[in-house]
Amino acid sequence: MNKQQIRSAVDDNYKWDLTSIYKNDEEFNNDLEKAKEEIKKVSDFKDLLSSSKRLLEYIEYDEQTERLLYKLYYYAHLNFDSETINTKYQTMQKNIGDILNEYGELSSYIRPLFMATDYSVIEKYMEEEPKLKEYKF
Repeated sequence: MNKQQIRSAVDDNYKWDLTSIYKNDEEFNNDLEKAKEEIKKVSDFKDLLSSSKRLLEYIEYDEQTERLLYKLYYYAHLNFDSETINTKYQTMQKNIGDILNEYGELSSYIRPLFMATDYSVIEKYMEEEPKLKEYKF
């Protein structure tokens, strides 16, 4: 039976290079703290369907926030996959999982808001604000 090696004992040629995501864990932790604050801003968009400008602001916020969250997620997840016995990576993965869950809870009002709105309102907003057409799908 093969014993699992700790990552530091494995030659660098056999490791993923995750520096294209984050140069180090400190950068990850800085963005993790930023994400904790960013997700709270979703509650500021209860009026997101009040105008085309407001809808665009929400979509851009959500896109930026999700990119940050998934960047954090992939870094934590890939580190964890490379060394599942390392408690630091277990904690990283748990922390970003908690933040993703919290963002889902905080933004849970969004989908019902869209579903309750007549699509003609969205079409009107796309005519008023051409940038919204990028998000038509």
